[in-house]
Parts: sequence; structure tokens; C-alpha cells
Amino acid sequence: SKREKKRGEEWQGLLFEYLVQERNGAGRKNVKNMKQ
Repeated sequence: SKREKKRGEEWQGLLFEYLVQERNGAGRKNVKNMKQ
């Protein structure tokens, strides 16, 4: 149904946002390690 598809897309969007934030957080840690 349309509603289920929309809910699935919202879930994928949340997962994508989470992965981007995780990657950005890991990137910041790597930058700190390089400066030391």
C-alpha cells in the first residue's frame, strides 16, 4: 500500500541520516588523531 511504502522510505531516510552522522563522527575522531 502507499502508506507502507511511505513508512519504509521514512525508515530508510532515518537510517541514512544515522549512517552519515556515524561517518562524520568517525571522521572527526580521525582528524583529532592526526593532529596529535
